[in-house]
Amino acid sequence: RGTLQQMAYGLDPEAVLDKDAEDLLIDAVFDFVARTSEFGSRLAKHRGSDMLQVKDVQLYL
Repeated sequence: RGTLQQMAYGLDPEAVLDKDAEDLLIDAVFDFVARTSEFGSRLAKHRGSDMLQVKDVQLYL
């Protein structure tokens, strides 16, 4: 939560995130990471590897 507040401050020193906004952003980040990891894992498996590599997630991004 502190990091989100620092990021908001970096964009606008007067910005303040309320708890609901922080919760929404945290949920969005976790969802993005989960989807990206899942996609990359499926791609790695498709190419016959059990190791996730940068190239696997780059395609999603």
